[in-house]
Amino acid sequence: MNVGSVIRLKSAIEGTLREEGSGATSADALTDADARFRQAIAELARDDAALMTEFESLYPPTKRKPGGDWAGADMVDAAAAAKSARTRLSGMAGWLQGVIDTNQIVLS
Repeated sequence: MNVGSVIRLKSAIEGTLREEGSGATSADALTDADARFRQAIAELARDDAALMTEFESLYPPTKRKPGGDWAGADMVDAAAAAKSARTRLSGMAGWLQGVIDTNQIVLS
């Protein structure tokens, strides 16, 4: 994993987590971000089988609302989806920091 890519991705996740929102809009944005960042991390880790296995076990793909649109959904369900995505994103940022801390990246 390239250090610059890891740091930029971690920073992008943290920036997403700083955004405030509520309801369906927040659920849509956070669940979309969860899927996008999960894919980006998987692409970075694909050349390291041990890291990829660890990442896949910690952050398996999540089931998404059909159509991915939380508009019109029950507010409790939308809030739960937003909280779940926020928690996963926070964990992914922490996992990336762990990769940085353990020097499992190529300095470039």
